[in-house]
Amino acid sequence: MADRRVTGRAGRLLLLRRLSSAQRAVDLLDRKLRILRAEQARIRREADEDIRAWQAATSALDRAVTRAAILGGRRGLRLAAPPGAATVTLSWLEIMGTRFPSSATIDVVRPDPCGPVTAAAAAAAGESLRAAVRVACSAAARRTVETEISRTRRRLHALTERWIPTCEQALQEIAQRLDEEDRDEMVRRRWAAGRPVR
Repeated sequence: MADRRVTGRAGRLLLLRRLSSAQRAVDLLDRKLRILRAEQARIRREADEDIRAWQAATSALDRAVTRAAILGGRRGLRLAAPPGAATVTLSWLEIMGTRFPSSATIDVVRPDPCGPVTAAAAAAAGESLRAAVRVACSAAARRTVETEISRTRRRLHALTERWIPTCEQALQEIAQRLDEEDRDEMVRRRWAAGRPVR
């Protein structure tokens, strides 16, 4: 909030500087909001595509696992399981001070070959896992960008609805006081010089 103790010509200059800074901040926050909204739209489109790809990969996985279970039994499914954990590597993107995951790569450990049906099930599982990681990455990016948009909107609102009007009101009060002081000074000078006061 504007400092109510600022008075006089120096206080007027201080408030003008504060008002100028606040207006530049509004311009910057407005620009940030436009850029983040465009990024949000892009992330939503990619997230929708990732969800569709994940659903397709999951359906393919269900068919492949069912086929492997019928032909290979439990032993065949155990053999199709990868021997180790998968490794996920995230790539990060930063836009207007907002850092979020932009893409993910995943390295799935391939199981030992044990037959064409179980190999197909393992490949389908790997593809489903890759799609799931992409969905999780886009969901995290979406949440981060939406949170930053919300924060930016709150800051912009605070500046435009609170800070700038308060500074403008204080500036107006100082201008009125300075005008009154100038008029009083003019009256005193005329009175001291012996001229009539109008």
